[in-house]
Amino acid sequence: MSQEIEPAGVIIAVTESDVHVVGNRVLELALATEGFRVVNLGVCTSARDIAEAYQANNDIIAIAIGSINGHGGTDLRDFGSIRRDYQLGCRIFFGGYLEVGRRARMMDYTPGALETLGLDEILDDIPQLIGRLNSLRLAWRERRRGQF
Repeated sequence: MSQEIEPAGVIIAVTESDVHVVGNRVLELALATEGFRVVNLGVCTSARDIAEAYQANNDIIAIAIGSINGHGGTDLRDFGSIRRDYQLGCRIFFGGYLEVGRRARMMDYTPGALETLGLDEILDDIPQLIGRLNSLRLAWRERRRGQF
């Protein structure tokens, strides 16, 4: 008998000083439409709240953090150490602005700078994120199938 595998979970959040909710809601709907279980922490989310949500959910394959106000870099200044302390074992993506007036682009940051911020990758848009998440979900499902 084949067992149904529950949907892969994705945590989404907007950084601690940012109240821009529309993009967060659009992302939630897009991910739910793609079949992901979305844990939406909403706006003004601390790094510690993100880490605690990860620990409270055993199906999280990724965390997507966004910021539009340009203070993402400041808000995430301690996220690298929190990621290590809480042993966040998933990919962490960022979209939006790490600095005021300048959209974050992957090519502008060294691997060391990303590690300090606790990020794996900076993405440009929702379709790019969905592509990454679909790849992660496939690998996650294969691991889950091996458990049954």
